Amino acid sequence: MTDKSQLNRTRIVEVARELIYEQGYAATSLSDVAKKLGIQKGHLSYYFKSKSELMSAVATLKTDQIRSQIEAWSLECGKAYDCLERVIAMMESAAAELAAYGCPIGTLCDELGKGNVELQAEVRDSFDFLLRWMTARFSSFMTPEDALIHAEQLLAMAEGVAVLGHAYRDPQMIQRQANQIRLWLRGVCGDA
Repeated sequence: MTDKSQLNRTRIVEVARELIYEQGYAATSLSDVAKKLGIQKGHLSYYFKSKSELMSAVATLKTDQIRSQIEAWSLECGKAYDCLERVIAMMESAAAELAAYGCPIGTLCDELGKGNVELQAEVRDSFDFLLRWMTARFSSFMTPEDALIHAEQLLAMAEGVAVLGHAYRDPQMIQRQANQIRLWLRGVCGDA
């Protein structure tokens, strides 16, 4: 693939990611993506043969973005609390978007789980990566079994806040609950 083709492909995936986040997978058509890009729908087929193939590329992009973010966090943070608190800060900084559209991974997993479990598994890779990273942070000061339980709990709390914030369209709820999760995390981590 030429550099220009790769740039076009990347742009298509970015636009599809944005539309799918804002409208949902089922409500987003290839025509919607083409229209937003200002190209003919047939031009998309050069890059993606189907909507499912495009969704796979969106899922890969999202997992790659999370992986890059977590790698940066890992280089910047020291103690377990400082690393794990970044998950809460990320949620907090995206409060307006979460209130408007929900969690980009969670809402998509929910939607795909009702009709396309193969694509759901690809999207869930982002959660899997985040869960492994959080488990490793908790493992620095507790047993692996307890670390997994705490990582799952942190992820469940963050996702629950995103769902409720979106249901009520209330970014302030997300801010308030982020502070509560932070208190819980401080109690779990102590000085770690």
